[in-house]
Amino acid sequence: MKLSHFTRHSLGIPLIGFGTYQLSNDQAEVCVREALHAGYRHIDSAEGYNNEEGTGRGIKTSGILTILRTVWA
Repeated sequence: MKLSHFTRHSLGIPLIGFGTYQLSNDQAEVCVREALHAGYRHIDSAEGYNNEEGTGRGIKTSGILTILRTVWA
């Protein structure tokens, strides 16, 4: 089973995501990179988590790039 195969709607956002809440920037970098290599294609992050830099570095160094940004009003 691939983690990216199951979606709720036509946008194709995977149901199972990797959360970055309470990770430091250093932890986020390593964990996000490893999560992407493990098959996750949905990374849950938010400005309030204060780990955007680490999350971004993890995505960049993974070599896997698919970004969808959701903004809630």
